[in-house]
Amino acid sequence: MSTALSFDTIDDVRTGFHRISTSTEFDHAASVVEAYQKRHNPVFARYDAGRFVPVEVFKYARVASFPPEATTVVFRSSGTGQADRRAEHHVRDIEVYGRSALAGFQYAFGDGPFVLVAHLPAYAPDSSLVWMLQHLIREAGAPGSRVISDARNDIMEAARVASFEQPLLLFGAAFGLMDIVERDRVSLPAGSLVVETGGMKTHRRTARRQELHEALSEGFGVPLASIHSEYGMCELLSQCYTTRGGAPRVASPLRANEWFHAPPWMRLDVHRADVPDAPCADGEEGVLVVTDLANMFSLSFIRTQDRAVRRGSRVTILGREEGAQLRGCNFLFENDS
Repeated sequence: MSTALSFDTIDDVRTGFHRISTSTEFDHAASVVEAYQKRHNPVFARYDAGRFVPVEVFKYARVASFPPEATTVVFRSSGTGQADRRAEHHVRDIEVYGRSALAGFQYAFGDGPFVLVAHLPAYAPDSSLVWMLQHLIREAGAPGSRVISDARNDIMEAARVASFEQPLLLFGAAFGLMDIVERDRVSLPAGSLVVETGGMKTHRRTARRQELHEALSEGFGVPLASIHSEYGMCELLSQCYTTRGGAPRVASPLRANEWFHAPPWMRLDVHRADVPDAPCADGEEGVLVVTDLANMFSLSFIRTQDRAVRRGSRVTILGREEGAQLRGCNFLFENDS
């Protein structure tokens, strides 16, 4: 019988957050993190409109619980245009992000190994997504795993390396993957998985997640149940996916692939748009709020700009709030036409 984790200090959270397995452990760790950030994070200390701080604050302030000289990495959002202000996430301990990214990936997909292929041809080096995928390739990737740029040829080469024992797992921005299959169908080997990293609305086109997944399923020649989504952002150090390893599958894959499951150190909830910290009922549309304990040295309690619905502990993302700026990743695949 496993012993419950004890969280008395922020260092306890730093060393043990990725081993949280119960809601009691989560709540205890979250209370330690909240108290620490109220003392050491000036932005959080000044905020008096509820527990969850609007994510836009990362565009206008340094959101951190440590002095500038302790920063090891600064991740920046992609931005949607030259005039758009990029969010910055100042990271004190990059090893925390590494543990969170790997444990979250394994929570969703199991231990693998996978031939991991990341299609990120236009991302900047200061992207948290680029760092995460490079880390997963190093730590969880089988031989042949890599970041690719010559999409079709590189994918086909990776497919030749992959086998049933080591399936291919292809990551990419939603419409970047769509651009691949619209030019030429690419048949992936049996057992392959495709993970789109979000952003289904751009200046050029809009698609619901289900429509996108159907197109990717057809274009890559894999079952619809093999197409998944990742939810993450520059301002978070944890990700969630539309799958959870070892969990019973929802009867219809059409439904299963639309619901995000958070790892045990991350909590997703949906709040009313007009009242701070007022939870919505199950099935009621509102604004997604996230508690990310891996953000222990920056800000763990974030109100996003995404509309969502909750069912139990899982959520489905409906799109951006009206008036919110589009997230920038898919504008990297746009042109002036």
